[in-house]
Amino acid sequence: MRARWQKNTFRARWASGAGWLPRLVAFIPANIYSKLLSAFLIIVALLITVGAVGLRALSEANRRDEELLALQKKITAYRNLQQETTNQLNSVALDFLATDEQNLDTTLRQLNQFSYAEERIEFVSQDEVELLDQIKKDHDQFRNIETQVIELIRTGKTAEALDLQRTDAHDIADDLDRHIGQLINRAEADIVAKSDENRTAYVTSIWIVVGFAAGSIILALILGYGISWSLIKPIKQMETRFHEIASGDFSQHVEAVNRDELGALTTNLNRMNDELGRLYAELQTRNSELAVALTKKRANSWRSPAATNLSFSPTCRTNSARRLMPSSAFRMCY
Repeated sequence: MRARWQKNTFRARWASGAGWLPRLVAFIPANIYSKLLSAFLIIVALLITVGAVGLRALSEANRRDEELLALQKKITAYRNLQQETTNQLNSVALDFLATDEQNLDTTLRQLNQFSYAEERIEFVSQDEVELLDQIKKDHDQFRNIETQVIELIRTGKTAEALDLQRTDAHDIADDLDRHIGQLINRAEADIVAKSDENRTAYVTSIWIVVGFAAGSIILALILGYGISWSLIKPIKQMETRFHEIASGDFSQHVEAVNRDELGALTTNLNRMNDELGRLYAELQTRNSELAVALTKKRANSWRSPAATNLSFSPTCRTNSARRLMPSSAFRMCY
């Protein structure tokens, strides 16, 4: 019993606290059609907003994936350049064993094609200008030294070629490998940072979408509550008032808060209530006056002279007179 009382008390307090919204909606000077259409458009706008937020989150996720893919392409290009440098050193080393013209020409062609790897790096790493310039200088020196080594081998100066290969070529190759390694390390660090950023952004995007969806649902429920109760409440009040009028109670009025068709209907109901109350009061007054007049008339008819003479006449008591008198007059005698 106590739990039920607490539940009813909570409902009453909640209704009194939340009743301002239906009153606010009812007070808007617009017809019911305009209010319902506005509510529908607001709900559509909320749905569009949720969709736009979701699309924005998807576009941001797609952009971050493209950034990661670009970093992976950078690392692939850097490793290819590093591998081609190693291949060039191995190819020149083989030329010391096979000094025929065909192998030497093949090695020169490979050195000339080494510039394609530089172009790929320049395409994918436009933000690493300083290191790219250094790598380009190192590669030009490496290509020139390897070309000199091949020419020395071609002329039969194998000892000089081997000495140049061991000293200058390997030193330049080590510098080139170190600079390429720096690019690889930076790209890998960027991938790690982007991955962490993607995880954080993913969680943030989820909360943003969920927050907008929950907010839209709450706003739609609040809007539906305000619109529905601004219509239901006056209808229920009018229904109750009609029952009271049918039972003869004309002392109450329905509060006309709505500024729409229901407000006009409430005003007409109150006017009808007042008019019926006035007519009912006049009818009661006329009935009272008529009842008083009938009572007076009945009293006067009992006290008329003819009835008085009959009641005190000696002949009224005789048998012959009793037979001749009507029954009503006879009852007056006694």
